Amino acid sequence: MLASLLSLLAATAYGVGDFFGTLGTRRSHPILVSFIGHFFYATTALVGLWIFEGAWSNGAVTFGVLTGASEALGFLVFYYALGLGQVALVAPLVSVIYAVVPVFWGISFGNKISPIGWGGIAVGLLAVLLLSFDSSEVESQNRRPLIFVLILSLIGGIMWGFSTVALSYVPQGSGMVPVFVAALTAFALLSVTVLIRRKAVIRQFSKTAITYSFWSGFLFGVANLLIISALRVGTLALVGLLTALYPLATVLLARFVLKERISRLQWAGIGLAICSAAILGTS
Repeated sequence: MLASLLSLLAATAYGVGDFFGTLGTRRSHPILVSFIGHFFYATTALVGLWIFEGAWSNGAVTFGVLTGASEALGFLVFYYALGLGQVALVAPLVSVIYAVVPVFWGISFGNKISPIGWGGIAVGLLAVLLLSFDSSEVESQNRRPLIFVLILSLIGGIMWGFSTVALSYVPQGSGMVPVFVAALTAFALLSVTVLIRRKAVIRQFSKTAITYSFWSGFLFGVANLLIISALRVGTLALVGLLTALYPLATVLLARFVLKERISRLQWAGIGLAICSAAILGTS
């Protein structure tokens, strides 16, 4: 029960952070928003490290680096795929793969799932798919073959999913150390990307995007700390799937804050997400 609660809190932090990140990308370049967000993510992790402490070890550093690299590469591939293909195709595909990776990794390496739990996983995966689907966000043309967009989406989803897997291998007592290392790693990789794309990125700089990037980065750090805590008391399959329900918070915020319309498929996804959380929380 505690693992489910912590995972849902992590999903909420991710979802709200994603909402602020989305607002930022409407005012600035996505790579720049992520770069600034990861600066605040690293700052949050540093403060968390001072408060919660944690033991430095080879495992904490190694899996922290793997987490940060996976997060950064997943983000970059995701936005590159969005630039080439239909949002309505890329977003749900990446979200589902992000959910599938930790679930099947955990099952493959010993996580035991009850029959009821399998039902909750199936419902949860469908919920992630429906929550991420927005038929209004479709580009008029594809500038690359569909197979290329699908491959990029597959890579992006795997990278994001693997970031959760990497956190599951962090040694006990590591505290905020792996989160801080992950933040620095992702920030370093995004810094290189910003330098390479500096002309296109800096040209789209917006001061208002800094505020949104701050909240996005801060909540991302909080979410990773909650995930590590959840993995201490729950299985990777459970934590990975419930965390992947983060689009629920994003969709609801878009509806009640921005007054955006929620499609019937997304409403169905909301209902299934609640059912999945209830099933997995009691299984």
